[in-house]
Order: sequence, then C-alpha cells, then structure tokens
Amino acid sequence: MSSPTKLADYFNGKNCAISFELFPPKTDNGMELLVKNVERLKAFQPSFFTCTYGAGGSTQTRTLDVVEKVRQMTGLPVASHLTCVGSTVEQLRSYLSEAKKRGADHIVALRGD
Repeated sequence: MSSPTKLADYFNGKNCAISFELFPPKTDNGMELLVKNVERLKAFQPSFFTCTYGAGGSTQTRTLDVVEKVRQMTGLPVASHLTCVGSTVEQLRSYLSEAKKRGADHIVALRGD
C-alpha cells in the first residue's frame, strides 16, 4: 500500500496520520538544529509536516526555507501556514506563488496568529 500524497487522503477514516508542526528558526544555527531534529523525527514515520508563518513578518522568508528543506529531506507533503491579516492581496499572491515553487504541497490559511 502506498502512502497518500494529499493531506485530505489522511482524513478519510481509513488512515491514521502523525504529523509534526515546525517553527521557522530565526538564525542559521537554529536552521541547522531544525535539520537535525527533522532527521530524528523521520524515525516516527510522519505522514506530513507543517511549518508556521512568522508573526508580523518575523520569519516569513524562513518559513519557505523550512518548507523547501523538509520537502527535500523527506519527500513528504509539507504544508505552509499563511497568516493573512495585515497582508495585501498582492503580498498573498506573491507568497503563494513562491510557496508553490519551493515545494509547499498545502497551505494552512489563517486570519491571524
């Protein structure tokens, strides 16, 4: 049996999913630590990962760095959070376009933090 590739496939009553939510690090050292932790988390055979979106723009770029890196490391679906409050339509479109390019399989759209 192959693993589902869409997150919706995990919520059909036939599959049990374990996932991990990651927080984008603010420093390069933090990113190195996150990579090491993702390697450890792979032992739990997660179905997918999610990555939060920096409040107030604090780590928004790093969110996509994490999405891209985790997707490359694991080959698993990765969902990017997207906090919409305070963003223009153009900013949201730009983020979504970049998220798609960098491997985000899904978006968790939120009004605020």
